[in-house]
Amino acid sequence: MDDLPIFTWDTTADKVADTFAEQIMGKNVLITGTSLNGIGFDTAKSIAKYANTVIVSGYDSQRLRQTVDALDGDLTSAIIRPLHLDLTSFVSVRRAAAEVAGCVDRLHVLIHNAAAAVTVRPNLTEDGFETQLQVGFLSPFLLTALLKPQLLAARTQSFTPRVVVVSSRGHFPRSPDTPPVDLPAVRNPDPVRYRGLDAYRQVKAAGIIFAREMARRWGSSIHAFSVHPGGAQILDVGCLLAYRSIAAIFTNMMLKEDSLAVLEGIMLRPDGSPRLNISVPWKDLQQGAST
Repeated sequence: MDDLPIFTWDTTADKVADTFAEQIMGKNVLITGTSLNGIGFDTAKSIAKYANTVIVSGYDSQRLRQTVDALDGDLTSAIIRPLHLDLTSFVSVRRAAAEVAGCVDRLHVLIHNAAAAVTVRPNLTEDGFETQLQVGFLSPFLLTALLKPQLLAARTQSFTPRVVVVSSRGHFPRSPDTPPVDLPAVRNPDPVRYRGLDAYRQVKAAGIIFAREMARRWGSSIHAFSVHPGGAQILDVGCLLAYRSIAAIFTNMMLKEDSLAVLEGIMLRPDGSPRLNISVPWKDLQQGAST
């Protein structure tokens, strides 16, 4: 493509998809975390205009059906495939990977977008790991490894398959003396000392390291990227009152009730509206999905 437009902070996912329509055509794409009113959904919606197959995933069957119904429309050319994927369960990840391998022989793009809610208290998965760690890092690691054959099968002379990890500006450590990732502390969190935002930060840092290591090891066979979508305003009507849930956060983190208790003092005004004067420029979902 000779004359690329200049993409800016305000560029939308639709604009990017329209620009690269020819490159998206015929591709099979898997996106995790695609519930309505999230960056993953807007990513899927823009890509689905041109792709061959878009696999949308989620652990809640009703919300997954809502996503599929919303994507099936006049502007969608892709086959929309729902995939039940519970990232808190390695068994579910293995089952989902087998299902993907059974429905597409080639996977061109894998986007790790899903994230667990930040909580005040540590929660463990059925596999015994802190929930944010497993959802945001361990399960994506496993899913990528299981789908590597399908990714490699998509490689051609003109196209290199890619893995995208949605990370966050919030990955920075609290101080220079704080390690980017303290896996023992996240693996076995102390309920007294646990801080949900610290776990979030470390998981996002782990995702960046994961992408960099994939890029180093796989070289030109599979490209790997980590991206920061920008400060986005996320709406989760199912958990909170609509107005209060327009939360100022660093990435597409669907908020639960106790998440608001952690974040609203920093990110929200007393009336629940975003603090637009903090040092994070704001994006809407389409702008966040453009990355």
